[in-house]
Amino acid sequence: SLHAVTAAVTARYGAVAFAHVQSKTDDVQQAFNVALSAARSIEPSGCFDAETCFTGPDRLYAATNDYFELYNAAPNHVHFFVQSSEHCYLPNDLVYTADPSGASGGGGG
Repeated sequence: SLHAVTAAVTARYGAVAFAHVQSKTDDVQQAFNVALSAARSIEPSGCFDAETCFTGPDRLYAATNDYFELYNAAPNHVHFFVQSSEHCYLPNDLVYTADPSGASGGGGG
């Protein structure tokens, strides 16, 4: 899986820093998962299988947390969740302001 490859690459290149900034409720990712399920004629409640289905904010957050636990095995990988539904942070100034409390920062989270 992509997640296993990411974990292996992160572990292999220990001198390189890897990072993820992830929304807790990424609307675009959720919509993509629903569309992919529909295109494959799979019920969104069943998705690909019980472990990889992450439609809905709670399931997305739980599944992403599981992937991040896998990446935690490497000391050169960091990540944090943002209380937001943003999909991308790099194209605008959110990459400089986002913190766990939200896309616009402000701390307290």
